[in-house]
Amino acid sequence: MSPRSVADVRRLGGVTRERELPLAVERLDDLVLCASELMTNALRHGGGLDTVCVAWTERAIRVEVFDRSPSLSRTAPPTPDAECGRGLVLVAALADRWGWGPRGEGKAVWCELDVPQARRGEHA
Repeated sequence: MSPRSVADVRRLGGVTRERELPLAVERLDDLVLCASELMTNALRHGGGLDTVCVAWTERAIRVEVFDRSPSLSRTAPPTPDAECGRGLVLVAALADRWGWGPRGEGKAVWCELDVPQARRGEHA
């Protein structure tokens, strides 16, 4: 996967809205931003992006990004004038849950966004 993959995921929001796929929830913009931040981190800090998985249930949507580095992902606050370093801070702020764990020689970093109560069951 390449940096172009990140741009493709950012366009997912518009495509999803047009086609009314199960990802069309109120928080789709948050989901797309979280996915693109996790993918960018994998490319910049994780030794490369291997795989991206998106799964949903009637309760939540989960994005998992697999990279090649076993190193812990961090949410250290950036300095006010920093031009980067806000990726996991944004994910932590927007997602209902996030975390990471070892996978093979690398790791998976994931986030989940809850599906609003009113939408549960509509697109399970």
